[in-house]
Amino acid sequence: MTELRLLHLTFAGMGRETARVVFDPRLTIVYGASDTGKSFVTESIDYMLGARKLSLIPEAEGYSQILLGIALPDASVITLMRAPHSGRVSVFEDDVRDLVYRSPDLVLSAQHSPRTTKNLSRYLMERIGLDGSLLATNDSGGTKLAGFRDLLHLCLISETRMVSKVSPVLRTSSGTSGQTAHKSALKLLLTGEGEQSFDRAMERTLDAWRVRREEEVAYDQYAAELYVGERSRSGHGKGMRAVLHAAFTTALADYCLQQRRSHPGFIVLDSPLVTFREPGEHEADLRQSVPRHFYRHLLNAFRGQAIVVENTDPPSDILDQAQVYMFSREAHGQRFGFFPLTSSSSPAQ
Repeated sequence: MTELRLLHLTFAGMGRETARVVFDPRLTIVYGASDTGKSFVTESIDYMLGARKLSLIPEAEGYSQILLGIALPDASVITLMRAPHSGRVSVFEDDVRDLVYRSPDLVLSAQHSPRTTKNLSRYLMERIGLDGSLLATNDSGGTKLAGFRDLLHLCLISETRMVSKVSPVLRTSSGTSGQTAHKSALKLLLTGEGEQSFDRAMERTLDAWRVRREEEVAYDQYAAELYVGERSRSGHGKGMRAVLHAAFTTALADYCLQQRRSHPGFIVLDSPLVTFREPGEHEADLRQSVPRHFYRHLLNAFRGQAIVVENTDPPSDILDQAQVYMFSREAHGQRFGFFPLTSSSSPAQ
């Protein structure tokens, strides 16, 4: 086993009530009203895994420590601690879920560097068995040392990227050098098996979700684009683009785990379904169609850990089986949001 498992995301601060979500080993769903901190969960995980910055929301004021618990492939547990606006990550070799004052077991740079192992990227790459792996940067033999964030964009998908026309393989619509490295990162995970087996894995995922399709799904490694028949993913509307992106991410993780190939082991999908509707489908049909099968597949068949952030309610039969958080933004309702309700965050009457 080479995959990681996310255990919890915690915000702690002096005089502040701890804010936390605990992740299920199989499926965690965060859903509910707008402006409750749902996507902030996605962004915070990204930050704790090496993103340069985190745009704080007003409710985060006064919280000085962000903690991310992780189960490593050898079954040991670590906690990453990073302060907002900090370039350093402290590593504690146990499960820490509250404000911590003691010295860490290790301090790492949050940013990747090929010149030293004392950074989070190299630390995590070693844990999943990929430290020292090289990515191609051009067609003339240029390479660079692979970093953890070269893989993370293939398993943590923000709401913006989910519907973007940019290929799931690419972080951004960057220049040729960046695109070559991004394509190489996918090949690193597939490790020479070629794309045809992965194409079939994507088809199985879409079929399991009951997404209607009449043509084959294919990944064009030269264009770094997904196709359903002759139509590219970027040529679809944003609802289908989101579902195809989610299927790509899920199928890649599932394929790697099935084949015992290195992969971070988890996926984070922000708003994969919110804009999707099948042709001719009515609102009342939605609970019986793609969303229901999407969640059932992640819960019962997906080999990794899935964290889904959505606006809409999950099917009722999933609520008792997954770890589910409903952020209501109601003072007297269920959980108000990611952060506890305070006088400053209380909605106007």
